Amino acid sequence: RLLGQQWLYQAVSAYGHPEVTAQSHPILRTERGKPYFAEEMGIYFSISHSKDYWACVLADGPVGLDLQYHKEGRLDQIPGRFFHPQEALWLKGQEARTAFFEIWTAKESYVKWTGEGIDRHFNEIAVADESGLREQTGEAFFWRGDVMPDYSLCLCGSQPWDDVKIMKMEENDVVPWI
Repeated sequence: RLLGQQWLYQAVSAYGHPEVTAQSHPILRTERGKPYFAEEMGIYFSISHSKDYWACVLADGPVGLDLQYHKEGRLDQIPGRFFHPQEALWLKGQEARTAFFEIWTAKESYVKWTGEGIDRHFNEIAVADESGLREQTGEAFFWRGDVMPDYSLCLCGSQPWDDVKIMKMEENDVVPWI
């Protein structure tokens, strides 16, 4: 967790705010656990990690991010419990593992964006329908990144994603990736 916070502050510095430090802008959490900077400064973030990777998104408005490794396991029981019926129907006609994680990352990024987290209403959010994955659900806009094999990544925010820059940590420095 401490390493993730260190990386977050490095990313914020690379984003153009080197004055933002753990001492000047500590991270707090909402009642439901969503992290945010204690001092309002117009920088919003979301963090996710899966297997060997850590990811962070910075934006000028509320944002959600989820990254998932396409792990092995029994995924067949999850759609009935956590997916909207439209998502489960679309999933049946797809390559199951990849499509499952595309839906899951969109749903997780959505609840991170809203700050709600996964709760009993998770299956009421529809991020796919018979036509496929949606780019928008209500006021939420999605961006899906094909960043590496066997991983799904999705961003969620209140505006279309026109300018997404993917960066990576390289020898304690943030550099462009794609």
